[in-house]
Amino acid sequence: MNSLNLMSAFLLFTLWMVPKPVDVIPAEQFIRLQNYPTITMKAGSSQTAIASFKIGDGYHIMADRGEDSSLLFTQLEISGTDQIQLGDPQFPEPKEYDLLGEEYRMMVFDELMSVQIPVVVSQDTPEGSYTLQGKLFYQACSQAKCYFRKELTFQLTVTVVTG
Repeated sequence: MNSLNLMSAFLLFTLWMVPKPVDVIPAEQFIRLQNYPTITMKAGSSQTAIASFKIGDGYHIMADRGEDSSLLFTQLEISGTDQIQLGDPQFPEPKEYDLLGEEYRMMVFDELMSVQIPVVVSQDTPEGSYTLQGKLFYQACSQAKCYFRKELTFQLTVTVVTG
């Protein structure tokens, strides 16, 4: 083998060993907040806030429940305060999705997902605007593959009025 062939073989081997770029897709391509949830309430009352999330075209996210415990189900966490209590988020009814090459159907959300968040404001809550921090944990998939679990942070604004 002459030195040119040896050098070419070494160069090809070196290029083959270079790490390949990771499939990086911006989170906004998977899902984004459709509306910034705001709610105006009287002290001592309860209502339901709605957080709507737009799921990107060609993607779906795992539902909040399902039969296969190995899947990463969607979760929504939001922090309340001493005077503003939040109930368990209520997700919409998921859709069945046939996974290519599998015998079972997955439960997923696609297109638009609106989550209802029960809010209770105590009677002694002062008037004002309160910003609560929330996180949506999800795993997005396309028809071809699933991606690593991600989180989307958002805010819920509760405005308390008297009278």
